[in-house]
Formats: sequence, C-alpha cells, structure tokens
Amino acid sequence: MKTLTHGLLRELGHITVLWSEIEQRIILHTSAMAAQETGGWPREYLRMDFKRLREKWFGETRKRFSKAVVDKVINPLNMELAEASNWRGYFLHGVWNADPKGGFVLSWWEQKTDLKRYEMRLKIEDVLTFRLALENLMAQLCELT
Repeated sequence: MKTLTHGLLRELGHITVLWSEIEQRIILHTSAMAAQETGGWPREYLRMDFKRLREKWFGETRKRFSKAVVDKVINPLNMELAEASNWRGYFLHGVWNADPKGGFVLSWWEQKTDLKRYEMRLKIEDVLTFRLALENLMAQLCELT
C-alpha cells in the first residue's frame, strides 16, 4: 500500500483545527446565552458529545433570536453543522489508505446492532471541499457570536 500524502495529512490537520474552533465557538456562545438566565454566571454543563451540544446551542439560539433569523440563518446552519459532524467523524476517526488506482480509501467500523465496515473512495479535492465547507461554517458562527 502506498503511503499517505503530505497534502492529505495537511488537510486533515486543517479539518481537525477547524472543528475544534467550531466546537469551542459553540460552547462559548451557548454558555453566554445560558448565563443570561443565571445572572451572568456560567452554570451549564456543556461537556457533552457534539450532537447534544449542537442541540443545546440550537435551543438557546431559538429562545434569543427572532423567528426570521432562526428560519433564515440558525435552522440552515444547524442542519449544516449536523451533516458536517457526520463527515468530520468519518474523516477524523476513519482509517485512510492510499488507493492504488489514485486518491484514497477511507474506511471505518460502526456497530448499532451488527458490526459493519464501511468505505469510500475520495480524492484530495473531496477533502479540500470539506475543509472549505468547515471554513464557511466557522465564518457563519463568527457572524452570530
């Protein structure tokens, strides 16, 4: 099997850092919104998986933003974050191998009832596209906070 390229490893590093920034921005935004109900004290327990954190953030934003902003900005952003979270899991927790035919093979195991192996073939352009999508999500979060 061929080794992974520096380009792929660099993009995966970018994705890792961007995702950390996205999570931290959501934690800070959620904490700030929730603290409005506790006299400014950060009291919410926000150390949780991303799905629950995103749902908590979404609930807090729905309480504090107008229906027009929720419908136009928050709902689409929440759905994009949910979808990106799945891809992020595959990209960062899957196993990458060079594909002899070109590109890469990304594989991962999941068990809901039975243990199943999944794989997909990707090009470096696919990884770059995901990184750019995360940059866009980060920019949208920055506009809200």
